[in-house]
Amino acid sequence: MSISTLLNEFDQIGLNIGEYVITGSGPLAVRNLREPHDIDILVLPEIWNKYKNMYPVRSERFETIQIGNITLLGFGSHFANPKICAVENQIKNADIIDGHSYVNLLTLRGFKKALGREKDLADIQLMDQFLKVKSSN
Repeated sequence: MSISTLLNEFDQIGLNIGEYVITGSGPLAVRNLREPHDIDILVLPEIWNKYKNMYPVRSERFETIQIGNITLLGFGSHFANPKICAVENQIKNADIIDGHSYVNLLTLRGFKKALGREKDLADIQLMDQFLKVKSSN
């Protein structure tokens, strides 16, 4: 699915800059590094509490709220691990691209390195290539 289609769906949720940050594949997709399948979102605790009263919370490996192709990541999500970077800091230090808030690539790289799955290692290579090209310009 295209990032623009997913962002149009995301915009219907009504979150504002400073309340959320897009993580997972979103920061890669917006930079045309790879296609996303969905959008993963981290939100401030008060936003989580608001949406958990509007939508069911699923608790499989960790808490999530699913709104179409948009997933709000909650307690237990690897991307919310404060030992790597607290959600509030990810939101505060986000990259704003075309009116949307994205996790900084260096922060995302830290999360993906800690996960260490094959797909995360491939994403790290994409990010490293992107950052190397960007720094040489």
